[in-house]
Amino acid sequence: MGTSGTKPLPFSLRGGRAGVPNKLCIVARHDERADAYHATVDGSRWAMSEDFLDWPLDPPLSDKGARGARETAEMLRYLLEINEICGLRIVCSPYRRCVQTAAHICKALLRPSMEQEHVLIQQALAENMRFVIDYSLGDVYGPSIPGADEPIAPVRGMEETVNYCQGLGVTVEPKAIGEWPVWPESLHNARERLANRFLGHLHRSNGSQCVVILLTHAEGVGAALSLMPSYANSVVEDVGWGGLFFARKESQGLDSDSIAPDVTGFIKQVSADRLSLHGVSKRKVSDIVVGAPVSRASSNDSYVSRASKDSVLQYPPLPRQYDGWQVNTYQITTRKKERIMARLSKSLSSNVGHTSFNAVMPFDKNCGCGREEQIERLLEGLPKRPVAYELAARK
Repeated sequence: MGTSGTKPLPFSLRGGRAGVPNKLCIVARHDERADAYHATVDGSRWAMSEDFLDWPLDPPLSDKGARGARETAEMLRYLLEINEICGLRIVCSPYRRCVQTAAHICKALLRPSMEQEHVLIQQALAENMRFVIDYSLGDVYGPSIPGADEPIAPVRGMEETVNYCQGLGVTVEPKAIGEWPVWPESLHNARERLANRFLGHLHRSNGSQCVVILLTHAEGVGAALSLMPSYANSVVEDVGWGGLFFARKESQGLDSDSIAPDVTGFIKQVSADRLSLHGVSKRKVSDIVVGAPVSRASSNDSYVSRASKDSVLQYPPLPRQYDGWQVNTYQITTRKKERIMARLSKSLSSNVGHTSFNAVMPFDKNCGCGREEQIERLLEGLPKRPVAYELAARK
């Protein structure tokens, strides 16, 4: 089983040829929600509050979840600063817990830097940061999540979202992008929607010099990770609170003389805090991936502006192995498909006395099928139940 138990180390995004920077996309799940077992908001049970009566299907972060979101925000701030990244696009699910997580990230990035060498970088990042809501990144909109009947108002409106962010000193685009799912949405259809949306934002970022952060739900993280080439033969078993992965597109000709700063001590402290917070045993900290700074974003780069057309996010290509994608994960449990098939084969062999199929069935990269068929094949290994670990534990 491949569980990533610590926050990945920040890495340098140094590329190869001059002017050809590496690309970075981060896909994250929100932290603990207020209706989780034993969760509290401001020290009290959220289910006893007026907010619960108004929005029973749109819980905010719990107190523990808010602390986790702030720690994630500080880690991402440090990552962007040491890599001199001056352009960021945060695309977020409309649910309050995701909006809160994204707002904490924005707030941390807008705070003036205390280190002189990072002052200009932080100022440029603040000027080139965009925060947008994407309805297509929302949670499963069907009986498997909200309940048997279609909710009248599953999430808070954009006006309330804008006001909440303004109260934290954060600006969010007042007009959302994407389309709201159609009821009743099955778990499989939701995963296909989230996978396609991830591919759209990943493809759109290729024409931008900005880091992209997608704030979504467990199914969104699981579906997106399943499409990465290095995870084609793996199954996402569950995604914990604050689970995330970094997808980095490696440029050719890595400059081995350029070494990232030593941040091991800082990240070990962040990891220890988060692991203690979530009650997860500490594992080996990932190695730093080194390289050269990403080019600064152009001031007229409109990755997600009011004028941008949402249609460009439709039907993008899948990531390819030879593009050099590298992935680091945190709080995500995966298992090799070969191991699953081997266990199934052993079980059949003991019950029937023999097995009539090959126990090892790796993903065929040369299947010759179309784009939708490829996505179908990559997602079919996901569990039939939700991958949110707190829900998976009850099954």
